[in-house]
Amino acid sequence: MSPLIPALRKMSDIEVIQRVLDYWNPLGIGGFREWSGGGHNTIDEYDRYAFPIADYLLKKDQLGLNEYLDDIQFSFMRNKKTTEAIAKTRYLSWCLTNVWKTQQRPDSNRRIVFDETRYLSDGAYRVVDEMDAIQGCLEMFDPLDQFPTWLHGEDTLCAYDLFAEEIWLNTRGRISEEDIHLTLQKITSGLDATAAAARVATTLHRMRRGGNPKRMEIHRRKMCAEKLSREEKIIRIVALTGIA
Repeated sequence: MSPLIPALRKMSDIEVIQRVLDYWNPLGIGGFREWSGGGHNTIDEYDRYAFPIADYLLKKDQLGLNEYLDDIQFSFMRNKKTTEAIAKTRYLSWCLTNVWKTQQRPDSNRRIVFDETRYLSDGAYRVVDEMDAIQGCLEMFDPLDQFPTWLHGEDTLCAYDLFAEEIWLNTRGRISEEDIHLTLQKITSGLDATAAAARVATTLHRMRRGGNPKRMEIHRRKMCAEKLSREEKIIRIVALTGIA
């Protein structure tokens, strides 16, 4: 596929869960928000928790999910157990259930991509490309409040993808914070887009200096547990990632 020809790709189940965990950010120092803001390379801080969460969602075990999120918050990370913190984990559990239901629709969470080589050959990791990173920055900026709507079960995560596409095309050669700001002004509804433009520019500069980061994707054990034919492996990858 030509890198200048956009396509639509459905997000994988693990990728969707990671988006929710990045929003949660229980440590306050990890995930996409910290990484894209120029912090330490902690983009995959919460990735390992996505696999058990997927298991609870597959089994529709809400009680087990609630308990696991409490374990993450109060046992693994040793955060203080307060009424407010417990309420937030219950809200997150509800959001995960809503997002999961939406994800089961074949037409949901389809994103604009220019590079379909995001998944590494061993199937254990997904490469974050520039388009994906710009989309993440716009989801955080969220001037139209589409991200909370997505958390509540609507298919709105792609609301800014056309603007992310415009930014990526305009910055392929030179990264201009001013040009990024001009694009963001089209969707701000009067909000100041200066900080968001700076975040996008910082993220792109960082990736061009240090390369593309990786996120956990298919757990290695899931691919190696059985001896599969090439055709069966392809079927398994499609089922786990949504890649056709």
